[in-house]
Amino acid sequence: MSEIVLTCDTVVIGAGTAGVEAFKAATDEGVNCVLVESGPLGTSAKRSGDTPISTLMAAGRVSHALVELEKHGIKGLYELGMGLDLDQVLNNVRAVRAKDTSEVLSFIYRIAEEKRLIGKARFLDAHSLMVNESHLVRFKTAVVATGATSIIPYELNQYSAQALAEKAARAAREQAELTGSTPELPYPQVATGGVYTPQELFELDHLPNSMAIFGSNREGLQIGQALAYLGVKVVVFGQHHIWKLTDESVIDAAIDAFKDRFDLVLESFTTAIDKYEQGFGIYYLDGTNYENILGVDTILVANVRYPKLEGLNLRSLGVEFERSGCIKIDPKTMQTSTPQIFAAGEVTDLDLTLVNCRNDGQVAGINAARQALNMPDLPPLEQVAPESEHEARYMGRGPVTAQPAGAHAYAQPLGLTSVKRAAVSDAASVVAASASSAPAVPAEMEATPERVIEVADATLAADLAADSATESADLAPSAQAAASDEAAASDEAAAASQCGDKKASQALPLGAGASSALYHYRDSAGQVVDAAALAAPEAEQGFDVYEVRRNTLEKWAHNLEKGANVTPPPGEVTPELQAEIKAQHEAGRPVQFMERIPDFKLDILHTDPELALVGLSYEEVKERARHGHPFVSSEVRATEGRYRITHQEGGILRLYCDEATHVVLGAEMCLHDAGHLAHFLAQAIASQLTVEQLYALPYFSSSYEEIIKSAAEQALKNIARKGQGL
Repeated sequence: MSEIVLTCDTVVIGAGTAGVEAFKAATDEGVNCVLVESGPLGTSAKRSGDTPISTLMAAGRVSHALVELEKHGIKGLYELGMGLDLDQVLNNVRAVRAKDTSEVLSFIYRIAEEKRLIGKARFLDAHSLMVNESHLVRFKTAVVATGATSIIPYELNQYSAQALAEKAARAAREQAELTGSTPELPYPQVATGGVYTPQELFELDHLPNSMAIFGSNREGLQIGQALAYLGVKVVVFGQHHIWKLTDESVIDAAIDAFKDRFDLVLESFTTAIDKYEQGFGIYYLDGTNYENILGVDTILVANVRYPKLEGLNLRSLGVEFERSGCIKIDPKTMQTSTPQIFAAGEVTDLDLTLVNCRNDGQVAGINAARQALNMPDLPPLEQVAPESEHEARYMGRGPVTAQPAGAHAYAQPLGLTSVKRAAVSDAASVVAASASSAPAVPAEMEATPERVIEVADATLAADLAADSATESADLAPSAQAAASDEAAASDEAAAASQCGDKKASQALPLGAGASSALYHYRDSAGQVVDAAALAAPEAEQGFDVYEVRRNTLEKWAHNLEKGANVTPPPGEVTPELQAEIKAQHEAGRPVQFMERIPDFKLDILHTDPELALVGLSYEEVKERARHGHPFVSSEVRATEGRYRITHQEGGILRLYCDEATHVVLGAEMCLHDAGHLAHFLAQAIASQLTVEQLYALPYFSSSYEEIIKSAAEQALKNIARKGQGL
């Protein structure tokens, strides 16, 4: 093979927020881990998400503050000739982004080169991964954390920055061929008048004069308001239920506030988009079915996001997906439908926050590492050969000819669970006992002299024997070889020489049956030797020999979920962790997965005014009430106190509490400084404070926090009215 082969316990695909946390967590568990990233390096949140968007919004706020000076009685700055030069805004965004990504890049480059790969990954099977068609990574478990990205609809894709850059490059090459000169290829992102995603917006040299933004989600609202504050003519197209708000009162307040600051078109229907020489013409029907036309220089698509899973070949491994295109996982363990593959981050949910991605990555990394430590070693690559028709039928994969060209046929570990184990002190007795019950192994199942073979139950053995009676008869000497101590020692030495001193606990089985499942090696003389013979040196050192039993082949899936109890290979973990794992095995416990803690909802949108959700949303408390848990809500408008002093009136806070216990359940708000207030309420909800206790907390006057006291007071009045039947 020409590929560079790497072997590890756990491979993490994606070096974003979830991927980096998964790599750290898996490494801390003591496993050999490899990180794969397709590039560019740096998490999506820092390259095209929260960091650049918030930086752009900060610049917009400062610019807009000059416009609001008149609210405070300050006039005359513009009459004095003060102007704004915005040419360096995007350069400043990229500079801040570079500083913010330096920590992530520093961490990645501190990883040994053989443990980090930059390139496109593709699964060959459930235990092998091809990177850049040059590196073959063989692993026990994997964590998929490739994130999500904004995509451009097919109708607009021909006008995307990439498409225009490719067109310009083709024109440059054609011109060079005519003139015989070297083509000067344009920078991919300099094309103007195109369609962009948030990832491409921050690579522009200058802010556009006008832009239509599709999407009233996090990216659409923040980028739209920031550009509007910086003097760009912006129109944001979206839905009435903007962002994640569910309370109609808060939604209406947010819509009114945004429409005062930039053009917001809701519930519209786009009928056509024409490409002009300079820009686009967008035809749409508004909420009153009146047709409008809008001319803009550029278009930003922020409403279509999809997990970045293209080319990974996950479906062929049996990984199941949600209708949204996200990977379906066990919400407690982050495990997919293919037990040795875990997933974390936006590939599992497109609405996750940065904190959620970080936490999910840690859980996925820990559980992937724990399962890897309890799985047998993968056989060396040279031991693996194309499986025979008998093996293919036994493994349920059909005839070997059905495998795709170029695919590598690796044996699949089945997650063995130990149900019986015996301390071994006498190697000869083990060999004799094992050989006496060893079923015949057909010669055609032999791959190479070092190939590990396991024969299943008596039914399968009889089936194979019937298909190949001659070959089965040739294997009888294996039982005779174990009749004496001298013969056993000879076979052991020969097998150890051929197998590289492979340990029984590291053998990779191909299946399991109703009777005792035995590991077999074929030595240089063509005889089958039990793996128990190879385990004798370990037994003398106090290690255990595992005897694996299975009742039916249908129990495989169950055993996969439970994981495996196999002694980890020496040198792969710290001595302390190895001793702990061995103690767990001696206690007969299966893999103990770390369970993911249910998310505490705290989400903030840094617009002006800010939007925030904390605890249960309005829809969630209504659903809770349908199941017999009524609630009481209170509503407070920001019209006095600190809001009046700073000219930040017009916001709203909606607070929800349980009617019976008076415990605070959640809140939705559209307020200036709503992010700080949401954190304040998050502490109260996490502490299970009642509205009486929330009201009794100390508040400074005047402060923005006073609105929480007002909301608690209003809630107490509403509870009293309900108690009186009003």
